[in-house]
Amino acid sequence: MVPESTRAGWRSRFEADLIAQWPAALALLAACLCLLLAAFIARPVPLVLELDAEIATSADGQLFHSREGGYSEDRSQRFAIDVDARRVYRIELDDLRPTSLRLDPGSAPGRIVLHEVRFQRGGREVRLGPAELASAVKPIGGMQIGTAGDGLPVVAVNADPHFELEVPEDLRNPARGSKSLVVFLLAAALGLAWWSRGVARVAATWIYSRHRVLVGLLVGVAGTLVLLRLTGIGMVGDRPLQSLIAGTALMFAVVAFSVVGQVALRAMPGWSSAAGFPVQAIVGQALLFCYVYVRSLPGAFGLPLPVTRYEIVALVVVAAVVLFRNRSSAPALTAERELGTFHLAIIYLLCVVVADRELPRLVMLSSDPDVHAFLGNQVVRFGGVPWQQGNWGEESFNYPAGTGVLIALWAWISQLDVRNAVSALSFITYPLGMLALASCASQREHIGLRMAAAFLALALLFSAYMLPLYGNYVHMEGLGRIVGFAFLAALAAMVVGVCRRGHAALAASAICAALVFALVCLNPVNFAGAGLLVGLGVVWLLAGGRWKAAATLGASLSAILLVFVDPYFFGMLTGGAASEKVALEGFSQVELGDGVRQGLHELLARPLFHLGSAVEIMPGAPRPASVLLVGVPVVAWACILDRRDLWRLAACSFAFVGVSAAALAVAHQFAADQRFFLLAPYLQVSLAQLKIIIVVALSVVMVMRVARSGRVAASIALAMVMIFASASVVGSGANFFLTPKKDYCGGVECPAADDIAVLQMLREHLDGSGTDPQERQDRLLIANRIVRLGGETWLFPSGAGRLAPYAGVGPVAFFYYQGDPDYTTRNYVAHVCERFDLAWLREQHVRYVLIPATPGDWCIHDHEGIASRWETVVSSGNAKVIDITRSTE
Repeated sequence: MVPESTRAGWRSRFEADLIAQWPAALALLAACLCLLLAAFIARPVPLVLELDAEIATSADGQLFHSREGGYSEDRSQRFAIDVDARRVYRIELDDLRPTSLRLDPGSAPGRIVLHEVRFQRGGREVRLGPAELASAVKPIGGMQIGTAGDGLPVVAVNADPHFELEVPEDLRNPARGSKSLVVFLLAAALGLAWWSRGVARVAATWIYSRHRVLVGLLVGVAGTLVLLRLTGIGMVGDRPLQSLIAGTALMFAVVAFSVVGQVALRAMPGWSSAAGFPVQAIVGQALLFCYVYVRSLPGAFGLPLPVTRYEIVALVVVAAVVLFRNRSSAPALTAERELGTFHLAIIYLLCVVVADRELPRLVMLSSDPDVHAFLGNQVVRFGGVPWQQGNWGEESFNYPAGTGVLIALWAWISQLDVRNAVSALSFITYPLGMLALASCASQREHIGLRMAAAFLALALLFSAYMLPLYGNYVHMEGLGRIVGFAFLAALAAMVVGVCRRGHAALAASAICAALVFALVCLNPVNFAGAGLLVGLGVVWLLAGGRWKAAATLGASLSAILLVFVDPYFFGMLTGGAASEKVALEGFSQVELGDGVRQGLHELLARPLFHLGSAVEIMPGAPRPASVLLVGVPVVAWACILDRRDLWRLAACSFAFVGVSAAALAVAHQFAADQRFFLLAPYLQVSLAQLKIIIVVALSVVMVMRVARSGRVAASIALAMVMIFASASVVGSGANFFLTPKKDYCGGVECPAADDIAVLQMLREHLDGSGTDPQERQDRLLIANRIVRLGGETWLFPSGAGRLAPYAGVGPVAFFYYQGDPDYTTRNYVAHVCERFDLAWLREQHVRYVLIPATPGDWCIHDHEGIASRWETVVSSGNAKVIDITRSTE
């Protein structure tokens, strides 16, 4: 507690300094006013379209907006049409910078008269009358343009009329005022702030000395908001209370994980303060992840002892009590605690933003998160990794259970639905990983530079490396690899810590082993990045003659032997019969030895191609620029290293490039192998994430080294160069998808209201029977689409079938092949699609058949005949559930 006399002394000195520098204080106030005015002028204003028209087609209108000329459902807005009446339709666009619009005036043939179109943004407006519209309207399909008079007559000749309009050039800038005025105000603010830097330093020192925690919170929130705004990731803000509640639940889970991680890291001398809050949160996840696997082992011997939410929460509470009891051993206020508060503010804000943009989630965005959400739901349902799924079927998962365990942990602690946990997971783990890297790379710097390092890492992330926002991954494809990024980043921090300090190597290797175990159980290909990362640490230690530390660190890779506690890997080890779930055609099998030899031969035949592949930061990125982006930080690091460490760096660099090139060359030899045909593309992404970690960590190290020397302007310039270089080389080809997805169904159809209603009705029907649906042997057959992707033929659930596993209606048949070995593509085609094989389905314990609400390309043979021959238990619209044990004949 600070004495009142000391506080009075601070206050009097601050007031004296402020009075002595009153002109500078006024200049600083003027700078703040200039900034506020610039922010007001530059604040984006939405574009508004007003359409004065008489439309006689149908009541459903839709407006698409685009920046590149292509149109898609996720960038569109619907509006209701008052058929046969002239009125003004006002539509405020979601996109701030559209260049063109596509208007779909209904979905039926009919007559349309366009009287006027008005584009408005702030106080600016552009009007297009009938004469201007005659030349501006570009009919794309189903429309015939007449001659302009009092209005522009248009005839819709089919059920899909649509036309295009260009947004006027003057209204494409979303700001309120001119850019030159904003630049002038910013320049004035910077000039005034520089002239008054003395009083600013006095004020900042006084505020920081009295309110350190508050400063960390404010800097974290303000800086993150600015970064999100600059990168176009804004909040929707239509459900502030719900977003705050869900974001708080996610943040509670992060804090709970960090408590567990901090207890473990405190047992390692020198590691608790060095690790930082982000690393603690990731390590806590890894340790609880391992705990769930260990607790699931009795199930392998037929002794199910389910893990519960209360058990996981109790572990967190015990860890918190341990921390509280040992609080006296830690300093009352340290730079690490200030940095922890700063990290807490950033992560909490990100949690709220993620909740606002992504939640709630009713249906997943593609088949990949569908499967992972199901795995998480089953882990919650069975209380751990199931070695068989009870009344769902005799099989365990036909996939590693790691994503299911991780999702279940987040759902247990946050008390969110597993679908919401899946939707938020990748968007939280990537920033966590980046903050962990920044904390590790700037560990030796003072608190101000460490905050700057965190913002630099986040700026690199949101400008170029946020894979969950890439067009290729926006539907949560590759979730097991994407969520592994945080564990890989924490592993990098631990490896660097061992190489840098050399003490507590044994305990650090145990944490590394837990991280490696988690990575492999999330997706086996993650071992490539983890193994290469640990291998680089071993090479560094061996090059420095630290043999014991190298052996201890290398031993952490033995965690791969522990993955056989996962039923999927155990089945591979024991050679258990595995049915071919997805129908495969045109594939062969390549002998492992032949594939390795052919890959090495290919590497020697085309060394430059494969070495370039190993160095390019992201598959598909421009190779020369990509090589420079990776190579320049490495070379710059070499320039600041001690001479005795240069050959260590050279050895690590040659090892990384050589091993990566050989692995990629070998992986490509198995492109036609039915067992490993996904190895090459998966390996590229795993290595790309490792290269992202290397580039970000070295960028932070370089900028911190320059800033430490007092060259602040040079450090800022260097940071800007790295950010813009990453955005140009990587971000330009990433096709970032920045539209909020909480009301978006992704690459698959949204369930109809009748689909949702019929599941609720079935749940009530089963509850009324007096039997717990989860204990029933009777299974619910869902409709599937048969989709051919290359040489693979998949079953994708349709309509209400995508929601059935979460509706509490008992076991589901043919949901992504889960549960029974007979659930295969070929069996579905033979016994459900080509003919409805009642006897076979009853052998599979199928009693109920779920018919979707909307017709489509899903396949259940003669479903109308089934509905007439068997009793319909519940129905809503066209959606119905049929009991095939109760005939109506």
